Amino acid sequence: MTALSPRSASASTQLPELRLDANECPMRPDDLSALQAEVTTDAIGRYPDAGALAAAFARRHGVADDRVVVTAGADDAIDRLARLARGRRVVVTDPTFATIPERVRANGGTVDAVRWDDQGPFPVDAFVAAAEGAAFAFVVSPNNPTGRVLRRDELRAIRDGLVGTSLVLDAAYGEFAADDVADAALAYDDVVVVRTLSKAWGLAGLRVGAAFAPVDLARSLRALAPPYPVATVSLAVAAAALERGEPTMRARVSRVRRERERLATAFRDAGFATTASDGNFVFARATAVTSPAPIIAARLASLGVRVRTFREPSLADALRVTCVGEPDVSRRVERALRAATAPDAILFDLDGVLADVSQSYRRAILETVAAFGGSASPAAIAKAKRRGDANNDWLLTRRLLLDEGIDVALEDVVARFERAYAAYRATETLLVDPAALDRLRARRPLAIVTGRPRRDAERFLERWAIASRFDALVTLEDAPPKPSPEPVRRALEALGVRTAWFVGDTVDDIRAAVSVTAGDDAAVLPMGVVAPGDDAPCTVAALRVAGAAETFADVRAFLEAIP
Repeated sequence: MTALSPRSASASTQLPELRLDANECPMRPDDLSALQAEVTTDAIGRYPDAGALAAAFARRHGVADDRVVVTAGADDAIDRLARLARGRRVVVTDPTFATIPERVRANGGTVDAVRWDDQGPFPVDAFVAAAEGAAFAFVVSPNNPTGRVLRRDELRAIRDGLVGTSLVLDAAYGEFAADDVADAALAYDDVVVVRTLSKAWGLAGLRVGAAFAPVDLARSLRALAPPYPVATVSLAVAAAALERGEPTMRARVSRVRRERERLATAFRDAGFATTASDGNFVFARATAVTSPAPIIAARLASLGVRVRTFREPSLADALRVTCVGEPDVSRRVERALRAATAPDAILFDLDGVLADVSQSYRRAILETVAAFGGSASPAAIAKAKRRGDANNDWLLTRRLLLDEGIDVALEDVVARFERAYAAYRATETLLVDPAALDRLRARRPLAIVTGRPRRDAERFLERWAIASRFDALVTLEDAPPKPSPEPVRRALEALGVRTAWFVGDTVDDIRAAVSVTAGDDAAVLPMGVVAPGDDAPCTVAALRVAGAAETFADVRAFLEAIP
């Protein structure tokens, strides 16, 4: 049996989220302070004039002003080119920046793609042959998503081989490359070069880019612009960045390059194949990873790390993660990746996961409530468990009584509950094959994290002869109850590990795991299972909202699915 569903990578989480799926390069506070003076009353209160920024682009890249078209990011430039190619054919590489074929097709054009292998050189001959008669031939270098680069001799061969087809070089990530081929492309007056300030310059929120084009084509691109496509504030800050921000940009690029290799190594260690990326990202294929790339991405998302997945069939096994050049971010990604692919340990809740307590603890709750004049139902217990903060069954029983207006001292609830539980505990059964635990423990240590009193937990483990399978046992007496992260932390400390999966059946289990990752130098992946007798759709929905990476029909399904 397989997982009921992976957690959506866009689902909410209590963790501070690392957004590493859009290749942004967020600014540091000191980077921003140098540009804030450009936000003046004139910049806010007047309509935009892109002339000054066009001149700044021209000076920086050594071209004439009339070849520069200021655009709302590189996407705007691509969209205008697609509109110029309306109804015609264009050629791209496979893979390529997805916006290019999307905008071409949206404008009635057709797209032919030439395969550019992750590890191989650019397919110059095949690309030139395919581009015959096309309106434009688009090359993205460094390529998005792979990070592969076009060499200068390959650029020259493509440009010389094209007849009647305009070459467009999308150089959005050029600053990160060891050799920015866009510099060579700008020397050709018949090649279109697209650049942006969203990546290396850290200005993605301003939406500023430029197309460097032959003069006649530049005039056509300007004619396709809506009125004032780039805001005055964006123009002013971008011009200041180009004039004064080169050292800041270079320092950012240097940090990204260092962290790029560090993260590439982490992905290779996890079983991925990476490319020699020259972008501000790592591109990795799950070649030797036991779980599909979308599942790994969902697990990372549950740990607060958002990475890019792809819809294209040729990229179904791939992930792309942005490198922001901050060591603390890289450390968190490394921990999350280890937790998502090869955790140091597996932690289990006991009740509802390893032990069927539907006829013991649940019946004891109902009997205790009834003994004091209440009328709780199994559905009410399940609803309370889904609501959370219900890990302690004594406290939960008293809360159910209070919900009915019955105020009973906790010690009286505990005494009555324990008498009822003593009568029912023999009904508890083991939900897992001990041999499956043996196979799992042969690869990594196991622990139990439960809200049971120690005597009850040990009694169950001894009765079913599975105590020796677990290297640590954390119980009611050892830490505050879940959803506090403390019981999970105690288990990690007892095992001497920093990454783990925690398998639980309640939102309190899931929240405890999430809280550990949010607060510690650790990563604990929350895995949800449905306890016997629980409403599966309602439970799965509650576990997902709480932050479960994946949900399973029961613990057996979980054990069958894990590597």
